[in-house]
Amino acid sequence: MFDGKIFGVGFHKTGTTSLHIFLKLLGYHGVHWPNNIKGVHYEKLCLPQLHDTNQIVDILMPVFTQFETFTDVPIPALYRELDYHFPGSRFILFERNSDDWWESISKHWHLHDNARILDPYEYLQYNYEANTPLNEITMNSRIEVLQRYNDHIERVKDYFHGRSDAFLTVTMDEPDKAKIIAEFLQSSEVPVFPKVRRSSPSGPPSLRIKQSR
Repeated sequence: MFDGKIFGVGFHKTGTTSLHIFLKLLGYHGVHWPNNIKGVHYEKLCLPQLHDTNQIVDILMPVFTQFETFTDVPIPALYRELDYHFPGSRFILFERNSDDWWESISKHWHLHDNARILDPYEYLQYNYEANTPLNEITMNSRIEVLQRYNDHIERVKDYFHGRSDAFLTVTMDEPDKAKIIAEFLQSSEVPVFPKVRRSSPSGPPSLRIKQSR
């Protein structure tokens, strides 16, 4: 079985929790949403450095050295830096139909009732290559948010083009995704792929980035 680092580089709400649990079933020691780990609030530490992905990786380096697999924010924004710092790693991109993804994220954040002020990790995910900062998401943000979601998928694919040994892309509705991922990681075991739904937004409200006026 593959014994290096494994990074899930799909946006949140693309099966990141399910992927985390599946990798755990394969025997890996992983972390989903690396925030409060052994009493260290990494998201708070990252807050002053959100415009420097290299600094973010440096701050999170104790996490990256401690665990084997990593999913959810802010991992999708760091794929280039992680590929540099951890050569020979594997990267898995989960794709989800963009309309389905927007419906899921809008329900998750209750956007029909409230705006979502992005927390630091979310801000990094949505802004790591954006010219215009996105601090707040509402139902009126749909076009802009979907553009950033789709742009991320294309950037990741372009970056890893021709590197099938290091990169795998899987759609969420792929019926054989468990087998495909297990083979990619050279595992003879193929657990049932879990389906997990999270009912509440991540990130403590006190750390969310407030819209500048």
